Amino acid sequence: MTEDKKCGIPWSPTSAGARHFVGGGSSLSSSFKHVTLHSPRFVELRVRAHLRDPSGYNIFLVETSCNPRPSYRAWCAVESVAHMNSKARVWYLMTSPVVWVGDGLVTGLLGRHANLRVVTAPLAPILAHTPLSTLYTSGTWRNNNSWPGVILSDFVRLSLLWHYGGLYVDTDTICISDVTNLTNVVGVEAVTEHLSLHPILFTDQREGDAVTVGSGVMHFTRHHSMLHHIMAHVANTFKPEEYGSTGPHAVTATLVSLCGRHLREGDRCGGVKLLPRPAFFPVPFHAWRKYFMPVNPGLNVSQMFPDSYLLHMWNKASKQESIKPGSLYDVAAAAFCPLTHRTATASATTY
Repeated sequence: MTEDKKCGIPWSPTSAGARHFVGGGSSLSSSFKHVTLHSPRFVELRVRAHLRDPSGYNIFLVETSCNPRPSYRAWCAVESVAHMNSKARVWYLMTSPVVWVGDGLVTGLLGRHANLRVVTAPLAPILAHTPLSTLYTSGTWRNNNSWPGVILSDFVRLSLLWHYGGLYVDTDTICISDVTNLTNVVGVEAVTEHLSLHPILFTDQREGDAVTVGSGVMHFTRHHSMLHHIMAHVANTFKPEEYGSTGPHAVTATLVSLCGRHLREGDRCGGVKLLPRPAFFPVPFHAWRKYFMPVNPGLNVSQMFPDSYLLHMWNKASKQESIKPGSLYDVAAAAFCPLTHRTATASATTY
């Protein structure tokens, strides 16, 4: 038995010559390597040096806490993106070298969605040749803060988009529409807590919220200059003690710096379009409980959110809230990540 130095996860391969688990094919029995990790069943993920489909549309989701068993909510996000965007290449990049397959969900998703890739990759090459490289290799992002995984996630998403181009999507979302028509876009999100800390883009007069630009969903073409500006801002003004400073604060501050505070929904800044809040964040942060409230049976989620591509569930606030049968979250999951929903509810009514 050896220990992975990156995650501290002990594992031992049972067959050094077996192929790795990556997905995108129907012959699952030959596409992964079995790994023994205590008593559950794990498989070793394929290490990918390049995460790009040059002929198609790339969508990235990431898991940066070295967790070999992502939550059902995370898998719901992954499944919904793959389900609603069959023509895109969907990459779920995990920092754990192994993934748990004990309940059959991961193998089921890969068998159902040929466009899905579940992989791991060394992070240093992903961060290399970006303004974030020195900051990452210094290790200072791990110090004096309570959310190093959040900071690392911000670093990785920006670097992935810089090197490969595509759409980044948070794993506390549910995709309810095809997103492959989106190119070089960011979305407005509304926040109400700690307003003095947020670089406010403008004020939504309808609700009085301070409005910033989110980093939970965004598309950039490869080597887009706006991405370089955002990463440079993060590196030059690094504030690890301030939650969001490497994410939405950085995106918003960069837009304000380049285009001023008069930017409005639908405007373009530096070749990037600012989408209205309903596109990615139809329910604002302060109203996150709406997703956990009961809804009428037979609700059509797409009709309820006709101007939205994704629903953002605000995991920072909602992660301890159970998803109950008949809630908006539950109905959306049943419709857009059906296999994950079925697996999650097979042995419990809440998840």
